[in-house]
Amino acid sequence: MNKNAKASIAVGAGILLLLGGGGTLAVWNASDDISGGTVNAGTLDLDTTGVEGAWYLGVDADEDGVADTDATTGLYETTGSAIDTDEYPVVPGDILVFKVDGISLSYLGANLYYYFGLTGLEGTDANGYTVSDVATYSTEDYGTVATGTFAPAAPAGTSVYHVADTATGAAAATTAEISATVAVAFGSATDDETTAEAVPFSQLSLSDAAIAVQQVIRTGA
Repeated sequence: MNKNAKASIAVGAGILLLLGGGGTLAVWNASDDISGGTVNAGTLDLDTTGVEGAWYLGVDADEDGVADTDATTGLYETTGSAIDTDEYPVVPGDILVFKVDGISLSYLGANLYYYFGLTGLEGTDANGYTVSDVATYSTEDYGTVATGTFAPAAPAGTSVYHVADTATGAAAATTAEISATVAVAFGSATDDETTAEAVPFSQLSLSDAAIAVQQVIRTGA
């Protein structure tokens, strides 16, 4: 056997050895971890701990039967001290304002749309008082008022706010304080003075009122 033939046989044997052990060819592979970062959840929350409302006499300077709104605070204007509803004698033409302060709103998000508002207020009671169908809220850092269509849709007269990139990389949410007012006009549903005088203040109830905050999804411009 010549030298070239011996070399060929040796190489061939080496190939057989590499393919041996079951007759399959194992492909090489390796893996290592890649840091994908941490996904942090945003927040949207209300805290009404210790919050109580009070009644005040509303301001109606132009005598149109509608409570005036303060241009600075955005709230219905009031005058005097809080009213003791067990003692105050309501008369036709009065406008009373229910005011609540100190509701804490906290939010954290990079592209958050939301609204908040009082519900359960609208309607004219058979006894002759009219509850404003839209509450007013203090002007705070709630984000930018957004335009477009949203799901779920915000109630009529309620603003949707957009938090574009609030607190990016921050550890804590932004907190804003909400003050809200609701106006109640007495005697607007009837001219019967006797009926209006007979309305006990205790019959005026905002027991169905609640404040809620809701995230929404922008679905169109």
